[in-house]
Amino acid sequence: CMTGFEYQAAAHMVWEGLDGIYSAEYIPGQGWLSTEKISSDGGKIKVAIGADGDGVSIWGEGGKIMSASFRSGLGWSVPTEVGQLVGSDAPLLLAGNDNGTAIAVWQIWETTWTLNAVIYQPGSGWTAPVILDQQSCAMHPDIDIAEDGTIVVAWADDSLIQLSIFEPGTGWLATEVVQTEAYANSVEVAVSNGGDVMVAWICTLSGDLNVRHRNWFTGWEATQILIDAFGTRKLHMASVGAGGVIMLEVGRRYLGDQDWARIHRYELGTGWQPEEILHAGIGILEPVTIDTSPSGQIIIGWNEHYTLFDGSVYKEHEDLLVLTNP
Repeated sequence: CMTGFEYQAAAHMVWEGLDGIYSAEYIPGQGWLSTEKISSDGGKIKVAIGADGDGVSIWGEGGKIMSASFRSGLGWSVPTEVGQLVGSDAPLLLAGNDNGTAIAVWQIWETTWTLNAVIYQPGSGWTAPVILDQQSCAMHPDIDIAEDGTIVVAWADDSLIQLSIFEPGTGWLATEVVQTEAYANSVEVAVSNGGDVMVAWICTLSGDLNVRHRNWFTGWEATQILIDAFGTRKLHMASVGAGGVIMLEVGRRYLGDQDWARIHRYELGTGWQPEEILHAGIGILEPVTIDTSPSGQIIIGWNEHYTLFDGSVYKEHEDLLVLTNP
């Protein structure tokens, strides 16, 4: 199930059922409206909702990237093809802003990895696919979009961390090398409305959590090791306000099969703040989502999976947790 929320408390939920993809809309004062079937097949569903309640969804279906747009009060459009999807494990990413602009990125495996991108504009639909990278190992992509339509895509490519930027009115800029880093994973990227960019990644060999900041006016700052610790970890990052960043680091304790989570905050002008422990529970956190509103509110949601012994048998449990700040 994949859910998109609009900031004025309206919400959409899009999910994969036994016989297709379904959607439901929540409107304050009315509650959940009737369920609508979008497609008869598909998976890897993603949805992005704008401030006016309109939105767009993408999914994989029969080797294709399919999409449908939503108009509040009118429902979903007829699904159309956006691009080709080859490889069952290839990630499919979607991000949107309050204005309704969205970016979709996916990978195609045909003897080599091809990293593809398309941009959605309300009223005109999707652009033709653009190839951002075509190498033997274009992996771990992440995307973000600012309210002014600036788009960033970061990924690991063999021994490089690379970044592509789309500027409204200009188009895609030349790809930049952020860092020479062998065996990087969990690449994350965030862009602010002022054009500042933060890229984070974990070095598989050392376990270091690395960050690099790009100031819109002065350019790239030096790479910084934020945490020097070995272990299996995943990153989740989002922009907050003018140049701020919130990053959630989720790690795995192998003994006891437990996860932990800590928050790292970056503030423009003062840099990275002391880390905060968010979770040190008994279970596995998966999946984890993080989002922010234009006012600076932070929303973090996750599922916690764990096993408890009731005196006779072990039983599986799953909790859905949501944290907001402020």
